[in-house]
Amino acid sequence: MSKKDEPVRPEARLPKGLFDTSASELRATVEKKYTVVSNGKLTEDKDNGDGTHTVYWKMDIPYSNYLTSIVVGEFAEVSNGEYAGIPVMAYGYKNETKEVAATTKNITDMVKFFSEKTGVKYPYPKYSQTMVEDFGGGMENISATTQIEEMIHDERELLETDSDGLQAHELAHQWFGDYVTTRDWGQIWLNESFATYFDALYQEKNKGHEHFIYDEVRNNQNQTLQTWNDGNRRPIVTKYYANKDAMFDNYAYPGGGSVLHMLRKHLGEENWWKAINLYLTTNAHQPVSTEDLRIAIEEATGQSMDWFFDQWLYRMGHPVFEISKSYDANSKKLTLNVKQTQKLDLTNEFPQTQYFQTFADVEIDDRIERVWIKPEAENIFTFDSASEPKLVNFDYEGTILKELKFEKSNDELVYQLLNDKDIIGRHWALSELAANAVSDEISAEDKTKIITAMRNALENDKSFRIKRAAMQSLGSVLIEKSESGMPTGKVNIDEATAAALLKTTKDENAVTRGDAIEFLSYTSNPKYADAYFSALNDRSYYVIDRAAIALAKTKDKRAYDALTKMLSTQSWKGRIQTAAMNGLAELGDNRSLETAFKLAQDGSQPVAVQSAALKIIGAQGKGDKRAFPLIFQSFKTALENNEFQALFDSTTAIVKLADPRGQEAFDLLKTKFKDNPQFTGYITFFESQFQASLKK
Repeated sequence: MSKKDEPVRPEARLPKGLFDTSASELRATVEKKYTVVSNGKLTEDKDNGDGTHTVYWKMDIPYSNYLTSIVVGEFAEVSNGEYAGIPVMAYGYKNETKEVAATTKNITDMVKFFSEKTGVKYPYPKYSQTMVEDFGGGMENISATTQIEEMIHDERELLETDSDGLQAHELAHQWFGDYVTTRDWGQIWLNESFATYFDALYQEKNKGHEHFIYDEVRNNQNQTLQTWNDGNRRPIVTKYYANKDAMFDNYAYPGGGSVLHMLRKHLGEENWWKAINLYLTTNAHQPVSTEDLRIAIEEATGQSMDWFFDQWLYRMGHPVFEISKSYDANSKKLTLNVKQTQKLDLTNEFPQTQYFQTFADVEIDDRIERVWIKPEAENIFTFDSASEPKLVNFDYEGTILKELKFEKSNDELVYQLLNDKDIIGRHWALSELAANAVSDEISAEDKTKIITAMRNALENDKSFRIKRAAMQSLGSVLIEKSESGMPTGKVNIDEATAAALLKTTKDENAVTRGDAIEFLSYTSNPKYADAYFSALNDRSYYVIDRAAIALAKTKDKRAYDALTKMLSTQSWKGRIQTAAMNGLAELGDNRSLETAFKLAQDGSQPVAVQSAALKIIGAQGKGDKRAFPLIFQSFKTALENNEFQALFDSTTAIVKLADPRGQEAFDLLKTKFKDNPQFTGYITFFESQFQASLKK
């Protein structure tokens, strides 16, 4: 909140009765074609003999009123089996039952995982998920979660993405948010941070530890740090905010998730799960505050946690570590100097932590040493080492929410990239090398050394995550950028790197294959056309998307026919047809224009196909009287319905068409998103492109 505003106590903002608890019963009479989903157990479904039926849902366990739900629609029930006698099911549209089953196949395993890990069996008579179109995300209504319909994927789309994160998040709320419910909005992290972190814990179980620390923990930390650096700064727990919506931010979700990870690592597995169980069982069906969690931890573990809660939850900030090291060959000692250089934000009146205390794991070649960071400006540690270590990695596996500055030579960074067993350490070294490679002070020899190391990581790292990051880093070095920082489409790529990328187009990971194709496409070299043709038959839509555009860039004479043929291939949500339209837009063949007009106006086509057709109309429709009215109407519809992909595509088409009437679109965008700085930046960028296109 702005400190110019009058502080508001949460209680003053709560709708009366929102956090009251009670049981519920629901009777609804609807046409027979409609399914009714609500809380608790379906105890009766009566055919009324007049084309209607009456359902009776009953929840006899008290719960907070805001978790009451009723969803009515033409749904088909998909059974996910049961856990310990509790039925688990999903409700989706009748023409999507196969895809609903594929998407929700892990949900019963999630119920089992959370029940067994918390020691609290799933507490309600059933668990259901209902997929609803035009719904904003997921909502953890008790025993009856409502989900966004776009979370549904077919088997091919599941090769590259899934909705397990959203499903696990909303399911975790059945314990954290439903079974125990935050007492007021200032404590909302007890709902959202726990759901965020327990989603990550299930991902660790299902996808492995590297996924957990790289895609979950690291991403949570990065989002939190970005929010801080953007100037939005507050403690995770506070009674002072302008309105309740302000509390549903990155501190309530990934910020608190980052803190829970540090808490788990500090307590250790046994104490962590003992504390979680005591917190849930002691406060079952009750509103809770952060102090209830602290008390449960202290009673379960015997450890005083005042200091932890004070520095990470009731105060704001994070450490900025500056690390330096030295080695004494005579004493055979490694010295690590750890400074905290963060500054208090003197413009912010929220309580702040000046210096942090925490355990930190230090990796020294093949061993891990744990040290205790005192809340002081400087900590010095010494370690026995028979020889000078080749690798020193501070905060092994990246547990601490922090910023890190650790000066290392390029040789040290290359060694860490290629040898560190910690994926977080390898990624950090890669990002440091990428920054060094574009420095004005880099020598040609060192730049070549860095590119070689990145290419080595691309070809040989055991993790597709590092392979993808290596491609991104190579791109930051080799792909030319404009003054605005956008790729120009030109690339200076050596034969060895091209060969590595070509090899990677056959990688076992679908997204890695697609990324390699996209990188190669910057060369526009027709000698790779056959590889792109082959990729058009890939099982992964992501790969096909990139291959269609890559093929178009080569201007191969076979491209038009191949891309046009794809338009007749039916696919989930029009994924293959959309890829074809994007490829045809890049190809620039005027024969595509009439096809684009036809598809853009065909209401039976998926929205993605229609909006992709607009890009062709924008690029090739200059002078055609049909073009601007069609594009602008599509733009207004997307703007009104918050269809962001369609909005992006129609705005891109307006830029390419370069009709002066298009200025109205940017005026509308600036009005609607005037309070959203991130969107404002995008709008300004597109508007500048539009103005430039008018002058051509």
